[in-house]
Amino acid sequence: MKSCFKWNILRFVVIFIYSFLFLVGLEYTAFKDIEPVVTWFKEYPLYFILTAVAISFLFFAFTALCNFFVGSLLTGILAWVFGMVNYFKYSMRKDFVTGDDIYNFFHGNLEFSNSDIDYSKHLFYFLGAYIFLTLISFFINKGFNSARDFKYRWYMRTIGMFVGVLLTASTCLIVYFQENMKDFIEGSEYIGGKYGLILGYIPSNTMPHMVISKDYKPLLNKDYVRKGHDKIEGNVDKSKTNAFIKPNVIVIMSESLYDTDHFDNVKCDTDPLNNIHEIQSKYGGGSIEVDIFGGGTANTEWEFLTGMGHKYFSSNLMYYKYGDGSVEHKSMVSYMKDMGYHTVAIHPYKGSFFNRIDTYKSMGFDETYFRENMTHTKELFDVNISDYALTDEIIEKYENVNASSDAPFFNFSISVGSHKPCLDYDEGKPYEYKEHLNVLPKEGNFDTTSSRDLKRYYNAVYEADEAFKELCDYFANVSEPTVIMMFGDHAPPLMDETYADATIKDLSDEELYETPVVCYNNYGLDKFEVNRINANYLTTEFFKYLDFPLPKALIYNDNLMKYWYQCNNKKVVKDKDGNDIIKMSKEMMKLEKATLSLYQGELRNKESLKDIWDYKE
Repeated sequence: MKSCFKWNILRFVVIFIYSFLFLVGLEYTAFKDIEPVVTWFKEYPLYFILTAVAISFLFFAFTALCNFFVGSLLTGILAWVFGMVNYFKYSMRKDFVTGDDIYNFFHGNLEFSNSDIDYSKHLFYFLGAYIFLTLISFFINKGFNSARDFKYRWYMRTIGMFVGVLLTASTCLIVYFQENMKDFIEGSEYIGGKYGLILGYIPSNTMPHMVISKDYKPLLNKDYVRKGHDKIEGNVDKSKTNAFIKPNVIVIMSESLYDTDHFDNVKCDTDPLNNIHEIQSKYGGGSIEVDIFGGGTANTEWEFLTGMGHKYFSSNLMYYKYGDGSVEHKSMVSYMKDMGYHTVAIHPYKGSFFNRIDTYKSMGFDETYFRENMTHTKELFDVNISDYALTDEIIEKYENVNASSDAPFFNFSISVGSHKPCLDYDEGKPYEYKEHLNVLPKEGNFDTTSSRDLKRYYNAVYEADEAFKELCDYFANVSEPTVIMMFGDHAPPLMDETYADATIKDLSDEELYETPVVCYNNYGLDKFEVNRINANYLTTEFFKYLDFPLPKALIYNDNLMKYWYQCNNKKVVKDKDGNDIIKMSKEMMKLEKATLSLYQGELRNKESLKDIWDYKE
């Protein structure tokens, strides 16, 4: 009996040690360095220990159902596979795998080509350690005489497994409420240092609705006074303008559009963003701080169209929760329709991707076009429909609306020309595109991968730049007032080594998460200026620029900018004067909870918030 007790104690000790090592290993593989893991343990010991305990309980559940060796084997496989995937995602997107990534994977929305995978020796270090520990577990299991485990009836083993799973879930909830909820009330340095298996598997928008606050009402109900336009200029029909101008509005979210000036170790024949820089200097623009890196286009899109900050939600999942096509949800789209606009969405890829076909229907677009029903799909940049083709599609849709209706035209488009060639990689298409630029290093040499990927990226954004100029040139000769804005969704998904080759000076988080904004108009508006504001604030600033009456949703964001934050996302938090916020005050924490509660109310179509996007003359 004493021997059995000793072996049980030994098993629990070894289970915890295993869990601890697996936890360290899966983070080590992502970082390729042990120092961040040590920092994690020093700064957040409670979270670290609770995470290890949760893995221990899961290990216990496997062991109760089978035996110690099988429990070790299953837990080790889970940890190594998760560590490997974590490493791949961190290498490309400076972010960790989340429960939402798993959700999206099973919905077919995470696709990677072989070029995305760069195997690291650290993965095999961890694999070697895992095999060694599994062998030890085999001998421990043998010494314990695992036959005793099976003397228990099957229902006893099943009960043991369920107890282990229940303990795992309970510990995860503790981790969630003790640690994950701080996403919404702590500064960016805390958020940036927090990662791990447990929080990885919990989608961060599964339970935030349990935060209840009505403190958003004062900022929601403050008045906003329009400035009014002083003059109308340009080649426009003056009879179609009045005190409240409703110009044609075209917004393009450009895939991976990033200011190549950040790559200070790259030289080429000409500035790939030459036209954009010229239009910015004459008509305006600036930059925004997005919440994603290297991927997750739908998240920046979500922020712009809804005015909600992605910081408070998880990757891409919102497009599945927000719209199934059967219920209308208020957004920028419904607001533009209420103003009398004919609304058109264009995305040159399949409509099922991130559920856009249903989400756009829920948002209320009059017309939606995807690869399946677009007219201009033949002109490609390697495997992707080119930005030139998108420009032709936008012009065609404008001309169709203009010929059949007096309604002003609103278009929201997403380009895919600069997207990595992984959307249709399974079709076996090669990397083929017209080379406009010669891309070389200023210092040293590029390795093969960096040379290939930088050359492709620079030529892709060159075409995005030229296509944008073509669109502006077309509307310069249109008699109706028109505004065209384009902004980037995130930085390009290049490998860490490629970013290292392309830069002499290391890029800060502000620079890595900064994307350009450019704005053109054909009727004499003042320059549009934004400087590193949140992506969801961009809608507010754009509406103010157009002198549109602000709905309550944008009044709230306007007041956030005016009194609290210039920028507030997962990586960059700045106060209204642009100073870094390291630790939030109690008032800011209270405001964070209020903002989260407001957004959750919008998502649930809360009765008191149904007018939040209403248009009022």
